[in-house]
Amino acid sequence: MITKCHLTSSQSQLQEYYNDNQINSYITTQNNNELFNTENQLQTQISTQTLNDNEMHYVLNEQNCACLQTQIFCETNVIKNIMRLTNQLEHAVAAASSKIKSIWNQQLLIIEQIVDDE
Repeated sequence: MITKCHLTSSQSQLQEYYNDNQINSYITTQNNNELFNTENQLQTQISTQTLNDNEMHYVLNEQNCACLQTQIFCETNVIKNIMRLTNQLEHAVAAASSKIKSIWNQQLLIIEQIVDDE
C-alpha cells in the first residue's frame, strides 16, 4: 500500500518561511553587493578628485614658485639700482663738499687780502 505524504499546515508554513528567508537572503546579498559597488565607485571618485586636487596644488605651487622667483629677481634689480644710486650720490656729495671747501678757501684768501691791505 502506498501512502501519500501531505505537508501539515505548520510544515507548509515552515517551508514558506524557509523560502522567504532564502529570497530575503538573496535580496540582502544583492543589496550588499550594490552598496559595495556604489561605495567602491564613490571611493574611486574621491581618490580621483583628491588626485586632481593634488595636481592642481602642484601646478599652483609651481606658479607661486615662478612668481616668487620673478619677485626676487625684481627686488634684486631694485636693490642693485638703489646701490648704484647711493654710489652716485656719495660721489656727488664728495664733489659738492670739495667744491664748497674750494669756495670757502677762496673766500678766506680774499678776506686775508682785504685785511692785509688795510
